[in-house]
Amino acid sequence: MTNNRIVQNYRCSQSELYAGCRIGWLSFQNQLTTFSSKKAFYDAANATSSLMEIDRVQALPDAQTRSEVSESSRIRLVQKADECLTHWQLMRSYILSAYAAEFQKAKVKAAGGSYYASARKNTWEDVRSITIAGNTFIVENQATLLAQQNMPAAFPADYLASMNMFLVEYDLFKFHEREAFILTQKKQQANNAIYNQLMQMLKDGQLYFKNDPALRQQFTFEFILQSVTGVGGAGLIGSLRDARTNAVIATATLALYDGTELSIAPQYSTISDANGKYDFGALAGGTYTLKIESVSYVSIQEELEIASGVRSTQNFMMIGV
Repeated sequence: MTNNRIVQNYRCSQSELYAGCRIGWLSFQNQLTTFSSKKAFYDAANATSSLMEIDRVQALPDAQTRSEVSESSRIRLVQKADECLTHWQLMRSYILSAYAAEFQKAKVKAAGGSYYASARKNTWEDVRSITIAGNTFIVENQATLLAQQNMPAAFPADYLASMNMFLVEYDLFKFHEREAFILTQKKQQANNAIYNQLMQMLKDGQLYFKNDPALRQQFTFEFILQSVTGVGGAGLIGSLRDARTNAVIATATLALYDGTELSIAPQYSTISDANGKYDFGALAGGTYTLKIESVSYVSIQEELEIASGVRSTQNFMMIGV
């Protein structure tokens, strides 16, 4: 699901983007005569349609709305997974009672035991695998498990019902996750479009007013962003090194997610350079979760508080796998 992810082009929060776009187009309206004299495309209708498009994009479902359905489905999925694993543990106890000690390990493994540790961590495919393997084992060894009043007669049906409820919820969860991802991508694409349109207009404005520094400044995104936030943009820089060799780590992917919500697209992303250094550029202040990934290294995930107007430095040592 992470393939072909649309990455944001702007280095600010969504709310700052919308406010900044409006300020930019209002400045455009104030200088409409100059703009229209340079390009016929720049007219009053252009400004009006641009402002209307900002309103439309902002009205698209936000992150909380997009993720609520998926999160509710995940909560139900956790409950169904717990029920499945409880039934599996009961089945395991019946296996231990039904078979001699020298056969128990092989029988438990045949029932899906090798998936148990990861299934307990809510690795959904492994929950699916262990549950199905357990059901298959019950079907194929039912007589042995039922012998001597070991496994209750109603247990196979109970196990099957629990498995089916999990599988249905798992399919729903995957569907809602895909839907949330698609909506996120649509919102990100629309955000990028209004930003790109704004930047083209600002670039033209800087050209048209190159001999008027004060007016030219009004058509720079950094200046607009400062008027929105009240301070200069925040920042995050640093370096990545190998924890064992101290070698620099190049081409690592770094992503900043809004708060602790990792199921949606990151707010900001960057890649470490040949010297292992990274720079997110201008950021909006706030609470983020930083995720760092690189081939052959254990991923890093850390919550950070980025202060408005402060350029923070965070260096990381990554552990090889």
